[in-house]
Amino acid sequence: MWRTALSQLLQRVVVASPPPPTHAGQLRGLAAPAWGFGSRFSAGFHDTRWVCEEAGSLRVERLSGSLRDGRRNLKDSRTAEAKFVEKICRVIKRGEWGTGTEDRLEKLKIRLRSKVVNKVIRGLDDADIAHCFFQWARKQPSFHHSLQAYHVIIEIMGAAQKFDMQSQLLQDMHCQGLQANTSTYNILLLGFSRANYTDKVVESLNQMVQCGLSPNAFTFKCVIRSLVWSGRALEALSIYTKMVEFGYVPDNFTYNGLIEGLCKAGYVDEAFTIFQEMEDRGLCPDAIAHAALIKGLDTKGRVDEACRMFQEMAGKNLRSVVNTHKGVMGVFSKRHKEDLSSKSAIAVV
Repeated sequence: MWRTALSQLLQRVVVASPPPPTHAGQLRGLAAPAWGFGSRFSAGFHDTRWVCEEAGSLRVERLSGSLRDGRRNLKDSRTAEAKFVEKICRVIKRGEWGTGTEDRLEKLKIRLRSKVVNKVIRGLDDADIAHCFFQWARKQPSFHHSLQAYHVIIEIMGAAQKFDMQSQLLQDMHCQGLQANTSTYNILLLGFSRANYTDKVVESLNQMVQCGLSPNAFTFKCVIRSLVWSGRALEALSIYTKMVEFGYVPDNFTYNGLIEGLCKAGYVDEAFTIFQEMEDRGLCPDAIAHAALIKGLDTKGRVDEACRMFQEMAGKNLRSVVNTHKGVMGVFSKRHKEDLSSKSAIAVV
């Protein structure tokens, strides 16, 4: 079988090299082939093996050269594309958008591609101008925006808090036959969350579920953060429960925000439960989580528990981190600082 395979290989490969040696003395001077065959396969096949080795080396060399050429061409293509995007951005940024801008773009004789349009939009500083370019590109012959392009412009509108334009773009996207997915709603949630429009965040989450889409980890974290910032700690706790039910594990940032929000709202016991769940999941509560609980306990007058928490924090070598963040002593009310100092003196030292 292997002889047949060798024969077929030799028929396909043309080797531009000197003829193989034919004498045993010459063969002994050659390097041993690296095929890994045993000595019983060597006799009588020296010529064949020599040719195949040469063919293999030529094939590898040609393949390496092709890879180098491919990488060079890709690099050149990316460089040319970057220059083209920069050129378009310069034309657009010359002044306010108008017929003059469109005329200058027409003179460039642009052959639009979604990737180029996305990069141009991201390269524009003004949200209104980015929207104008997006609409201009949409009107060009044989060009249609991709879902990713809509995501880019919707994200820009959300960052600029132009939510009316954002809503129009969503309607336009649906008219083009593009369906919103989880990423679409995550972009909406992020914009509303940054603007502190918590009701809009909750509304978008409900719409997302009604459309049959499943929230992912980013969705839950965004909603929890928005609810915590708005002082709606118990609602955030409810979303956290749903997040765990969906199989997602919150990160330290989400846990810290939830613990701090619960403590500020006076739900210290619930914050303690989250703190313990955080440890059970293999995450290490950091100085922020400890400081939030200490302050929550202090507010409730539970000084002894606050002192134990401080000792625990010191045992985890977190004291130095908190000391750079105004110090643990700063979170305690004046009437309890002396108690903390006396009961935790050993831990501080």
